[in-house]
Parts: sequence; structure tokens; C-alpha cells
Amino acid sequence: MYPELLIALRFMLNSGRPDFLDLVWPLVTHEKDQTSLRALSNCRQLRPSIFGADAMSSIVALPKGPREVLVREIAWNADEKALDLATALAKVETDPDVLVSVISALSVVVSFNLTTPADFD
Repeated sequence: MYPELLIALRFMLNSGRPDFLDLVWPLVTHEKDQTSLRALSNCRQLRPSIFGADAMSSIVALPKGPREVLVREIAWNADEKALDLATALAKVETDPDVLVSVISALSVVVSFNLTTPADFD
């Protein structure tokens, strides 16, 4: 991707505005996981609001590969609302590979959030 496009993508993802969904969706749900990972890792914190009001149904309808990458990244690089979305998606997930990937990401994020800086002294 060109640097200008990466800057624009970063702005759209960081904003969390669903107005940008039509532009962002093809990149974050791309069949090639490296494309979607590069797009998703281009923001500081992934806000689930960018996926709109029917995020659950849109994400559940994705094929296995893009769904696994997207839900795992929502859990991994997200705020509290996104963790709620990732948890809700894990509850309805039927594919065991996707479920393991999401639960692994959630367990790392939750355990990291439970530790305090004093734990590392």
C-alpha cells in the first residue's frame, strides 16, 4: 500500500465511524490474511463502532479465514466494547479453529489487563 493510503486507512480505523465501513470492510475482511492483518494492525485501537450496528451478523456471515483474522484482531487490539463484541462472537462461533484462535487472544488480553505494573517489579 502507498503511504498516503495507509495514513487514510489509519484515520478511518481510528475514528471508529461507520461512515467508512464501505471503504474499510474489503481490506479488513480480505481473503489473504496478510492483507487483512496489515490493514487491521494499522490503527492504535480497533473500535467496533466502525463495523456498524449489525456488526455481529456481518462478521458471522464471513468465510472462516477472514472471520478468524477479524475476530482475533478485534479481541487483540481493541477497547472494552470490542472485547464485548469478540466475546459475543465467540459465544456463537461454530468452527473450532476460529473459536480456539479467539479464546487464545481473549485469554492473553484479559490476563494482561489483570496484571499491574507492580507485578513486573
